[in-house]
Amino acid sequence: MNRAGTKHINCVEINNFLRENGVTQFCDKDCQLIVSYFDSDKDNALSYKESMEVMLPCDDLHLRSEVTQQRCSRDCPSTQMLSCAVERELAFLIEKELDYHQQIEAMKRDLISRYDWTPANAFSSIAAAAP
Repeated sequence: MNRAGTKHINCVEINNFLRENGVTQFCDKDCQLIVSYFDSDKDNALSYKESMEVMLPCDDLHLRSEVTQQRCSRDCPSTQMLSCAVERELAFLIEKELDYHQQIEAMKRDLISRYDWTPANAFSSIAAAAP
């Protein structure tokens, strides 16, 4: 995905990767949603570790551990590509992740626009529902 050969992936590179794999409905701003969400060091790009957070299932700790710790990560030349099938599946995964983030952002906007919503009311509702 990192065609520039840098150690980080930014929203432009994610969008370019998606477009190269036939996913064209997103813009750089959409891809920034993923970067912002997973960018733990706030450098506006995803490191290898942060990109693994996007790609690996959060509910399978064994798989996450195996992929991130037991297998050595190696730098690949910028000319080396993943297989077409792997790139398509990765693009599909990122597309679904972007769809999810867009839905969440729409729900946030909808919630904030409600006349009866305040952060205090939201936390009061949560506290009242807790056992």
